[in-house]
Amino acid sequence: MIAALALLAATAQPAAAPTADRFDALVGAWTCRGHFIKSGSPLASRLAIARDAGTQALVVHHDDLPPTTYNSLETWTMLADGSFRAAVASAGNMRWYSATGWQGDTLAWTRSESAAPVEQFAYTLTGPGRMRVDWSVSRGGGPLTLGDTLDCARNA
Repeated sequence: MIAALALLAATAQPAAAPTADRFDALVGAWTCRGHFIKSGSPLASRLAIARDAGTQALVVHHDDLPPTTYNSLETWTMLADGSFRAAVASAGNMRWYSATGWQGDTLAWTRSESAAPVEQFAYTLTGPGRMRVDWSVSRGGGPLTLGDTLDCARNA
């Protein structure tokens, strides 16, 4: 009996410790449905989110479904000092975002120009296998206003 317990203890794998960046909560394939705020027009997207084993960064593919045409390839990382950075490539452009970290269940990526926020993607965990993605934008130097919203469910 003691030998069996010793063998069990030696072969048991420890549970994975939660990472400080909490990105693992977002890993998976997601189907999203929502709408544009101003027009009310429907919006649908697919997100494929994976952890890169070599760098521990998160790689995000965000693809809107027709008739919209937004597609992006994103790399998210938490730096050694605890700050967050993201690079987003879409439509032949590259944009850089920063985040102060998780605020409760929300991670908000903000892009600034001349120290003023001009765009933000906020990812909010809303329940097991569920999240909301809100895109906000500043028009003409004004405050960030919600442009579209998506409710997402992790695919089985």
